[in-house]
Amino acid sequence: AYQATNMDFTNNQFRDSNPDAGQYTLYLVQATGATNHNLFIDCDDTRRSTGLAIDQPIGSTEMVYPQTYVEVASLMTEQQRADSIAGGTADGSAIYVAVEAELTATGSRVAVWPAGLFVFDGAITPTVPHKMVGQPEGNTGFKFPLDSSGIIIPAGIKGMHLHGIYFHSDPDTGNVAKSTDLTKHGLHMKEKAVVEYCIFRFFGGDGIRIDAPGTESTNANLWFISESSCYGNGGHGLWVKGDDVNAGNCHGLDCTFNGAAGFWENSLLGNTYVGCHGSVNGWNLGKCWDNGYQYVAGLAVDSTTAPTPDMTSIEGPWY
Repeated sequence: AYQATNMDFTNNQFRDSNPDAGQYTLYLVQATGATNHNLFIDCDDTRRSTGLAIDQPIGSTEMVYPQTYVEVASLMTEQQRADSIAGGTADGSAIYVAVEAELTATGSRVAVWPAGLFVFDGAITPTVPHKMVGQPEGNTGFKFPLDSSGIIIPAGIKGMHLHGIYFHSDPDTGNVAKSTDLTKHGLHMKEKAVVEYCIFRFFGGDGIRIDAPGTESTNANLWFISESSCYGNGGHGLWVKGDDVNAGNCHGLDCTFNGAAGFWENSLLGNTYVGCHGSVNGWNLGKCWDNGYQYVAGLAVDSTTAPTPDMTSIEGPWY
């Protein structure tokens, strides 16, 4: 990495005369009819493409660099910012609409949320695939109404990435969900997504449900979950079922105090689970694979609670 100095822009060429770096030239080349410039570098009389393009309107002398991420705090009013920090009453739904508009306008695919609590009036259903980034230690919280899902990734939205967000609904007393609606999940993944350092808590249904039957133009193959938690949900911690939910990787997922199984696995071909943990879930955490080949390494379970329902009527493997 090198920071250029003594830059001179002449005839679409950046020249740097820093003697410590040697002479080199960056060329901005605009193809006929194009609205942007391709960036090339010349260190030894051989012009090489950098693979980068820099947007610049035709006829403009001011360079316009692509924005790499959206800073959500910059889209919030002072009142929204105060509400998110002090009382947890910031209108998350309105802010999210503004975020997607900014993602579309800038071409960015990363939104960085500040610390605080954001209250949504219903489930998030993304229309722009992007990486949603919160602050460390669960300091970015998304709260949803009772009997609401958290985030639903629909068919066609490929490339969602959730990182460091605490998704939750209202708890009842203790460690259980207040909602009894088993169709409302913390994350309902119908397309492949990446989930890292997230928490899904107190939803009426499953903490995370991965559901791609192969008949609805959905495909969640190669899903990825790492270092996350499903806690106190009314259904399962993690529920995986369908013809197109295979070759996924689940690393370090903790499923605790959920009403049904900690891990429910019923993919067609199999997934990989490494270093996961289940405890004090409503069903006995025994092992049963129904379809496909599953690789399980280091799954720690420490509950012997007997299953409430008649397990002979329940399909699929569960932990």
